[in-house]
Amino acid sequence: MIGKQLSGTSSKQQLERNYSGAQNGHDDDDDEVIAEFDVVLAGQMRDDIHLLQYPLRPSYRPYGDQGELVKVEMAVTHQQAQNQQAAPKASEQPFLKQFDGLRLHYGLHKASPNYDENAVDHRIITHYLETQKVDTESQVQPNYCVCVLTDDNKLMLTPLTSFHQVRPSFDHVDKERSSRTLPSAVTQQQTQHQQMQHRPQGGAVLLKPREWAEVKYHEAGSVECDIEFEKLTKTGQATNVAARIAVDDEDEQMAYVNGDGLLWRVANRHEYQDIIAPFDDTEDFSTASLLKNKGTNLTLENLGKLAPMEMVKEILKKAGIVDYERLVRIFKEACHYSKQALPKESELIHALVTNLCLITEKEGLLIYKSQFQYDMQLQKRLASLRDYLILQLERNEGQFPLAQYLRETDSKFDEVKDIVNELSILKDGICWIRSYSETKFKARLSETLKRMAIENWAKFEQEVKRVQEFNFYKVEVNAIGMVMANLDPKTLLLKNLLIDEVTKFLMRALVSSYPLILKHLETIKALQAHLPLNEDLVQSVLQEITYSVNERIFLIQLENEDVTVMRNLVVYQFREKEYWRKADLKKAILAFLSEKNAEAPEKDINKAIQIYAMPYGSGMVQLRLP
Repeated sequence: MIGKQLSGTSSKQQLERNYSGAQNGHDDDDDEVIAEFDVVLAGQMRDDIHLLQYPLRPSYRPYGDQGELVKVEMAVTHQQAQNQQAAPKASEQPFLKQFDGLRLHYGLHKASPNYDENAVDHRIITHYLETQKVDTESQVQPNYCVCVLTDDNKLMLTPLTSFHQVRPSFDHVDKERSSRTLPSAVTQQQTQHQQMQHRPQGGAVLLKPREWAEVKYHEAGSVECDIEFEKLTKTGQATNVAARIAVDDEDEQMAYVNGDGLLWRVANRHEYQDIIAPFDDTEDFSTASLLKNKGTNLTLENLGKLAPMEMVKEILKKAGIVDYERLVRIFKEACHYSKQALPKESELIHALVTNLCLITEKEGLLIYKSQFQYDMQLQKRLASLRDYLILQLERNEGQFPLAQYLRETDSKFDEVKDIVNELSILKDGICWIRSYSETKFKARLSETLKRMAIENWAKFEQEVKRVQEFNFYKVEVNAIGMVMANLDPKTLLLKNLLIDEVTKFLMRALVSSYPLILKHLETIKALQAHLPLNEDLVQSVLQEITYSVNERIFLIQLENEDVTVMRNLVVYQFREKEYWRKADLKKAILAFLSEKNAEAPEKDINKAIQIYAMPYGSGMVQLRLP
């Protein structure tokens, strides 16, 4: 029987050069784009597909040089679940067969000069390689694929059932050694004890020993092998479905292409994203639509610690711009993971339209409002720059020239690059709004909410015009320091007290953020009489004694000059790049020192990285959080 399988997808993958590098006339980080290919995600094969990963060997010593492959065996593990409250005996419960690996038997190449006929200790007729499955049980769906370049220049990805590492077996050596050594009484006693411990209790799993069964294998280039490979490289047609279902001959069925051999369609983009980056408690949500991660990884585990509506805000904050369907899928997964009840959909939609988001007219995408995305006390200019780009993308059918954006906002690319990357895809100097799926969100809106969404854009446009009159708060960046220049004695005394407390706090914490500093100051007994604190005064203090990088706040000068220098060396690297591979970060620091004709002990660099950078994913680091 041919069952319905996962459909394919096609998604144009645009490879772009970094604009900032192009502006400066060089591009050190990115290679030149010489070709573009469509990426097609195939369905899971009707039959399992396992990838064998061999240890690396040089090209002149390929596997098989020790002799020909003479036999392939498949390991099957029989597993029996035993319920604590089940009445039947264990022997009455069915065993489930599970594929557990392969053995590849090779005949020894006796004509080889490496074959020693005089070796009698471990003389064997054949040798075999055995596989060990790489654990992927924690993943909801397989997220490993095999990629093949098809005849029509498409990259086709087929999800793997599993993959296995192939390793040489030395069982014959172990067997020879064990035959020479009689087990001691202590060893026998330990073995008996271990066997007693592994006896199944209620609810345990019974395992039968592995069984090995010989299986057929087909040489590369054979007809059978070509048929299997064809499944990875060609898609079927959607015509004559009934005739295909009627095919009874198994060999003829197997000749059909990948998947169920019935119907291929172009899947929408969110299906592609969900399969390539499945959501579980180990996966990061910063995929194509959740563009970048700031702070704690957006995982189900972290989302599950929040109340439902706070989850929605956190997802929107990470995404910036996203389609409703993807937002809801992540939200549902997080609520299910944390065993929290989902709010009514009408309540969610009402909150999105009336408070949290702007809804694009053409595609109905959700854009998180800048007032929630930024600290409006410290980042009013960034919020206003983001709002301006949002408005221009909406006005101009999803595209806006970058040069015009920079000119009209009197800004430089370094200042707005995060905003540009969050909201758009930059190609040939044009910002194209990010689009993820054919969302049907607007169809869910009542007439009242549709009218409100339109009114929100009108209010938003008026606000952007008002901000534009203030030159996007450019003057206000330095205005606080000017206002605080002439203070009365009482305020000056308070300012000095704030300087002392902020300095002591940051000497201890090393790095913090504005909300945490403010929260700490409110707990100081000497400042209780001045609550609520004058935030303009607090910001004046911070401007005087600290500097910030990516919203993290540091003291300008520490007590120890050498410590300050090492701290600044690490922090400086994060001004242009939010994440580093640890090894690359160290290289960047050394390169910076070399440019300045300076040097620093390697142990001091390592220590500074350990203090001021924190792990982010596999082998990556980011600036340490407060």
